[in-house]
Amino acid sequence: MNPVTQQLFEAIETGDEGTKKGALLVLADDIEYAHFEPEVLQEIVQRLVNIAVAETDPVIRGSIFRNIAKGFMQTMNYEEIKFDPLINVLDNAEPVFICSVLYLLSMAYRRNYIPLITKYLDHPDEKIRAEALDSLAYLN
Repeated sequence: MNPVTQQLFEAIETGDEGTKKGALLVLADDIEYAHFEPEVLQEIVQRLVNIAVAETDPVIRGSIFRNIAKGFMQTMNYEEIKFDPLINVLDNAEPVFICSVLYLLSMAYRRNYIPLITKYLDHPDEKIRAEALDSLAYLN
């Protein structure tokens, strides 16, 4: 990872709300237009996955999830991304977080997540059930 990207991550991890938002906007552009090598992009996405778990601000967390999704739209090896940090907190997460994780799991296109996603078809929240159904449809 280059020094500028490293500085962006430091701002995302330690900055105030405005600093985090600005760094995430710059990182989003970099993900889309900087033509990172696949290994670097994979490192960026994995770091964002890890940061998303610790972030408490829903707006910042939403930007993090959008950047992860943007990373998935680039060329990289999705199989190397470890979603365990996100999966491990799903049972106690708010609906928006759960929906975002289900969406990302479907984008990773790993059929081994089908049982996990399937369990959310019976969730009491309608939006979560709908996202689970959409995620399963994408995987099948």
